[in-house]
This record gives sequence, C-alpha cells and structure tokens, in this order.
Amino acid sequence: MTPLIALVGDTPAPTPVFYGTQVPVHELTTYLRAGKTIEGFLEDFPVVKRQQVEQFLTAAEALVVAAADALSTKPIMQLADYEHLNPEALQSMPDDELWKIVEDRPASMDETLLQAASPSAQESTLQETDREARASLLKAYHHFVLIRSQALLLLKQRGYNLEARLHENN
Repeated sequence: MTPLIALVGDTPAPTPVFYGTQVPVHELTTYLRAGKTIEGFLEDFPVVKRQQVEQFLTAAEALVVAAADALSTKPIMQLADYEHLNPEALQSMPDDELWKIVEDRPASMDETLLQAASPSAQESTLQETDREARASLLKAYHHFVLIRSQALLLLKQRGYNLEARLHENN
C-alpha cells in the first residue's frame, strides 16, 4: 500500500504533504474550510489524485472517531492537572496512582501537539500572545512527560513488567 503522506522540509517541523507531491496537506483543509470543493482542489493541484484526497478524509474521520471513543471511555484530564506534581512527590504514591499517570493521556495533549504541528505554529508568523500560549502549553506538556517518565521508572524499580502491562492495555 502506498503511503498517504510524506514529510518534507526541516526537522523538527517538517511539512506533511500528499505522498509523491509537494502539495501540503493543509492546502486541502484550507480549501474545504473556505467552502471550496474537492473538484476545485484537484483542478488547482492536479498532481494530487482523487484517491489520495478520499484516503486522507477517511483517515481524518477515523482519527476523530477514535479520539471521541477515547474521550468517552476515560475521564478527561488536562495537562494543568499535573502541574502540582513534582517527581519527588511520586515516591510516596501508591502503585495504582502511578499507573493512572502512566496510562493517562490528557485531553489537551492532542491540542498541544496539533498546535505545535500546525502551519500557524511557525515561530516567525506567530503573534507574541500566541508564542506565549504555545510556550506555556509546551512547558505543561514537557512537565507531564517528565512526571510520566518518573512514574514509569518508579514502577519498574518496584518490580513491574512494564512492557507486558502497557502491551495489554493497547
């Protein structure tokens, strides 16, 4: 099966494009948000095939459905809910609380990652307030990753088989 999307450009912020083209995926979403049609998009970007657009829209729909399912089955936590925790405080936490941290995926994490990956996230185009908001979200995300990593380390030190436990939850 041919890949749907390729990443081009500089890391750490490469641009997702339709595979085999240089057409950024965000061009399609910009087109659709503006009320334009898929046919118009295909006329303006003839290197993109209808099948690619349909596969992209199907994949996007599947992601939205999966996210909705995940949110409906887990309590919604926010990244801010972890700000009060520090790695040392985890030492005294019971195992079940540590597992909650490890298995949690805060609702705003997806928003943070989407914001960081969006075309408007290019530093040169952001307004100062947007830069500050992005920096704050990324700081909260990095803190969550630190807390989650520390919880994993503690569980491993307490003798848990992390690979088996995490695999059974996926």
